[in-house]
Amino acid sequence: MVFVEESQSMPLATLEEITAALNLETSNDKLMQIVLFGQPELDENLRQPNIRQLRERITHSFRLEPLNPADIHEYLMFRMRAAGYRGPDIFSRPW
Repeated sequence: MVFVEESQSMPLATLEEITAALNLETSNDKLMQIVLFGQPELDENLRQPNIRQLRERITHSFRLEPLNPADIHEYLMFRMRAAGYRGPDIFSRPW
């Protein structure tokens, strides 16, 4: 399995090459799975006519919405505690 971050920055020719790599398979199994992570510009690139074959092979697509302020606070404190911080909240609550 291959994970590609910031895939919205990939040239369209590279996305076409990914399609070719996905053709690698045995009689029973696909040999490669690729997960693309990207900004909304990736969706724009995938709508290009020459990327149709890759677009047709996408089995799952997800769009994450921004976190609300309370969730941001909770997430930051979770990460701080995971890193070893044991003090009081250091971020003010904006709500």
